[in-house]
Amino acid sequence: MVLRWLILTILLTLLSACATASKYTASRDMNADEAAFGSPAASGRPANIGVELTRAKNVDLQAGVVSGEPDTSRQVHHEGSIRLRATQPRQVLEQATEWTRDAGGYVESLTAQHVVLQIPAPRFRALYAQILGLGDVVNKTLAARDVTEEFHDADLRLSQAKATRDRLLALIEKAASQKEKLRLLREVERLTADIEFLEAQLARLQTLVAYSQLTLSVEGRKNFGESPLKELRGFEWVDSLGPENRGGGREVGKFSLAVPLGFVDLEESALWSAVSPDGAAVWTQKRQNEPTGDTKFWLDAVRWRLKDRFAQIEEKLLGEFSLLRCLSREDPRFVYWVGVLAKDDRLFVVQAYFPSLNLEQSYDAAVAASLRGGVK
Repeated sequence: MVLRWLILTILLTLLSACATASKYTASRDMNADEAAFGSPAASGRPANIGVELTRAKNVDLQAGVVSGEPDTSRQVHHEGSIRLRATQPRQVLEQATEWTRDAGGYVESLTAQHVVLQIPAPRFRALYAQILGLGDVVNKTLAARDVTEEFHDADLRLSQAKATRDRLLALIEKAASQKEKLRLLREVERLTADIEFLEAQLARLQTLVAYSQLTLSVEGRKNFGESPLKELRGFEWVDSLGPENRGGGREVGKFSLAVPLGFVDLEESALWSAVSPDGAAVWTQKRQNEPTGDTKFWLDAVRWRLKDRFAQIEEKLLGEFSLLRCLSREDPRFVYWVGVLAKDDRLFVVQAYFPSLNLEQSYDAAVAASLRGGVK
């Protein structure tokens, strides 16, 4: 009997030891598996098997192996430049401009031998190749800039600013004192300004992604031994007029106007200019009246060279200046003014740029008063 109890006791002890060892081994194996998949036991956070599988689909980028669907979420702006040589540069520019408009694009700026085109991104590559066939290729470039991070950052900041403004508006209704309401209103005003800035930034980025920019330059070449066509001497500067070019080039003098209300004088500039805090600008230049012409002669010369670049051109008289008001073709619409005044052997030229119709309406009277005040 004693021997039987002794054997039973030994068997129970062995069984207990085996069960403990098996439990320890299972626990150790489970923890190893959890660590491999980022489980709570390994990292202190819930396992996210879906994320890991998604990452596994995308990859080895450095090895050049990509599986799964391509990433189409990137926001990319494309730019290109082409320099051609042709017998008739103006016709090449007109053809490229026509193709661009037919594709749904627009002309940003145009001179006698240079045009900047904004082309819908899906049509850019095909049109780029098509334009290469318009002449002898002297040089060409293509570049891309990823603006995804800028886009997401601006979008996130805009969402946060709007959410904060909504909370502040709710707090204003509950504010107990007038002083507290005024403090909250000032914060709302500041956030509103930030929101408008971020919305403009997002619109600019969306335009960059939607449209690809192509800069086309065309130089003349000899035609059957003749010299290439050239702009008449004395008119070259007219082709350089536009909101994108605020320099005067050589043989240009400086004259001043009264600073329009709401503008500041950029005193350190080589030529007189004044700007507003929201992007409107006025600038001037003084040139030799050569070839000699009166104010109407020069206004007609400017109108003829600008007529294809703008959707609408109106003439007005402001003091001694005869002025053209030019409305852009593309959206968002901007307004460009250019005025001339011929006096003896001097030609006075004034230009103004308003980024939007609303800003023109805001500063129209102030800039007009500056021009009526005459040359200082």
